[in-house]
Amino acid sequence: MCPNLAFQIAESQLVLIIRAKNSQFIPSTMNQKRQYLEERLDTWRKQLHIKGRKLKAFDVWSHMIVNSESPQDAANVWSLPIEALVEAIKYCETHQELIEKEAIEEKQYLKSKGYTIEPLIIN
Repeated sequence: MCPNLAFQIAESQLVLIIRAKNSQFIPSTMNQKRQYLEERLDTWRKQLHIKGRKLKAFDVWSHMIVNSESPQDAANVWSLPIEALVEAIKYCETHQELIEKEAIEEKQYLKSKGYTIEPLIIN
C-alpha cells in the first residue's frame, strides 16, 4: 500500500506535471476499453480512478513523475499491475485539460476556505 500523498505541490510544479509528456513510457497502441480505470460517483471529480480504490489516475502519474520513477517502479510502489499504470499514464496524458481544470477548481476551493496553497517563503 502506498503512503498517503500528504504533500502539497506548488502551482508551478503542478502545471509542469500536468504538461509533462512521458510518451516514452507508453506503448503506441492503447485499447480504448478501460480495464483498470473507472468513474467514481461519490466524488465531484470527473477524472478516472483506479478500479476498486479511492486513488485518482493523476495521483499515480504525478507521483511517478515527481519521484522520477519508471512505470515498473511506480507499479510496485502502488501495488498495481504494470498494465494499470500504463493505462493511468495514457489517460492522464490524453486528459490534461480536465485534470488541470479540476486542479484549478480545487485550488480555488481551498483558498476560499482559508488554506495556504503556495509554500511561504521565509527570508
